[in-house]
Amino acid sequence: MSTRIGFIGAGKMATAMMEGIIAKGLCAKDDIIACCRTESTKKMVEEGIGVECFLDARPVFEGSDVIIIAVKPNQVKDILVTNIEAITTKKLIISVAAGVKISTLESMCQTVNSYVLCPMFAAQYSKELRVSLWAPMQQGRMPRS
Repeated sequence: MSTRIGFIGAGKMATAMMEGIIAKGLCAKDDIIACCRTESTKKMVEEGIGVECFLDARPVFEGSDVIIIAVKPNQVKDILVTNIEAITTKKLIISVAAGVKISTLESMCQTVNSYVLCPMFAAQYSKELRVSLWAPMQQGRMPRS
């Protein structure tokens, strides 16, 4: 069984990450889903990248093992609070929203599987991140903070 990755947000950062994950062969297009706010972004993600995209975050929270929060920092709390019923301790929450702390994610999500990822660090050290984050998931283990 493959790991399903969901992106909350489908802007420049999220689409770059989706394209990188697909290009590196870390995940198939069919195992990635996303959500966005506009029809034009939805169309761009579906036609340009080949990833299913929703106009609502709920299907992404419900249908993903790993959830990457890729929205503006001021939108994080509202998105998490609105979808709290779909967030379980079996989900790995990764935020690329600047300034959002692990403790904030954990308090809102009640999950021990929360990480904060700095996008610039990810771009510079993708090899190390792949080893430390993706490998345990592929072996059926979720990394702990």
